[in-house]
Amino acid sequence: MYIKIDTSTDALIPTGTHIIRLQSCEIKRVNSQYAPASSTDGKVDKLLWRFTTETPAPDGQVYEYVHFTGTAYGNDRAALTLLLDQLAPGMNRAIAAKLDINTLVGKRYRTRIVHKTIAATGKVAAQHVFIEPVEDEGTPAVSPSGPVPPTSNKPALAAPFDDGDDTSWN
Repeated sequence: MYIKIDTSTDALIPTGTHIIRLQSCEIKRVNSQYAPASSTDGKVDKLLWRFTTETPAPDGQVYEYVHFTGTAYGNDRAALTLLLDQLAPGMNRAIAAKLDINTLVGKRYRTRIVHKTIAATGKVAAQHVFIEPVEDEGTPAVSPSGPVPPTSNKPALAAPFDDGDDTSWN
């Protein structure tokens, strides 16, 4: 069961690593200074992603983490691209074009949360550093040919700035 938390009165999700579950993804119209000229109300559509933690707050309620993205996938700097690439490793434009977001609802993810202060308001907000599928949940990566079974051999990630050259910097 999904518990809606009123973030104006409930505790902010603590910093650190959490196991979270995607509860819903819905379209919300929000004010935007970047609304296109065709927008008569100065608003744009955003996707509102609601996650809850598995570990409850001291009062027994779950923490909620909410993340907004745009609605277009593909630009490497777009929030939706960044999020979907983490929620479903192997995502690309062709898969995203056919993706039913509801297939991600209910899945579990590991995340690291940090707090940041919003300069314009002075309010503290939660922000994720990363989100990754919890593999033991059976959350498969995706590929152009469809889901990749969790038992597949995935190549190891290279270390940052690793160009494959093992020569030392003498």
